[in-house]
Amino acid sequence: MNLSLPLAGGRVNLCFGMLLLVILYVLWRVHGIVYRMHLLSVGALIGSISFFMLETIHLVPKLILGSSEISMALTLSVLASLLTRHPAAQIASLSIGLMLAEMYHGYLHRNYLGVQLGFQTFQDRWWLTLFMTRMISILLLLSIQACKKSVIWVSDGIRRRYSGDSE
Repeated sequence: MNLSLPLAGGRVNLCFGMLLLVILYVLWRVHGIVYRMHLLSVGALIGSISFFMLETIHLVPKLILGSSEISMALTLSVLASLLTRHPAAQIASLSIGLMLAEMYHGYLHRNYLGVQLGFQTFQDRWWLTLFMTRMISILLLLSIQACKKSVIWVSDGIRRRYSGDSE
């Protein structure tokens, strides 16, 4: 089933509309104009890097880990995980970035392919990047918690040793 709308010179899949609604909902729900601007700027940064990688990753084959899609998703996931913490904010900023990159790419290649926004390649890239972002975020959270617990364990041991409570 192909759910797309005709556009002057191409087609837009309806997943673009759904992602736009998700982005607007997340931006509406977050508190503070500064945080909204942060999410928009992170999305713009992700979009710029994603577009750059779409156009140039095949020129530097040593940067490719497995496949170009995995390399792009890993790079964008690390960036999104480091710059945003909450899952909804990560979804919004990744969606903004990947949609911008798709629009830049479609506009640049409109004479060859026509504008094709939001189809299978985009959806696969979005899901892969989102999955990797959440996994990296969870790994970061677990490693921070493990470091905190080990620091507490060491400091408790030092306190017991110097307070005379050794066992």
